[in-house]
Amino acid sequence: MRSSVTCSDSRRLTLVRDGSSSPYLLPNWPPTQPIDAHHEIYLMCDDIHATVNELKEKGAKFTRPITDTDWGRVTALQLPGGDELAIYEPRHNRPLSTSH
Repeated sequence: MRSSVTCSDSRRLTLVRDGSSSPYLLPNWPPTQPIDAHHEIYLMCDDIHATVNELKEKGAKFTRPITDTDWGRVTALQLPGGDELAIYEPRHNRPLSTSH
């Protein structure tokens, strides 16, 4: 058995009662348009200048200069295919400590 329920935001949901389980709601929302999603991953280091120098010696190419932000120093290296991987030296407390 199916019955309709209207949400406060005018989207429609279908209440499904199939007899084998508790009723559940299925959304009947129109498909959304694709959006340009942008995600970044940052690798954290203790000393950005030393890390950059070490990676440059191994052939890494950097796409951004080291810049200061409120939360740390940041740069990015170029990955094969043209993407970037950001590296930063945080100003905030680190979640994990390497000292015991």
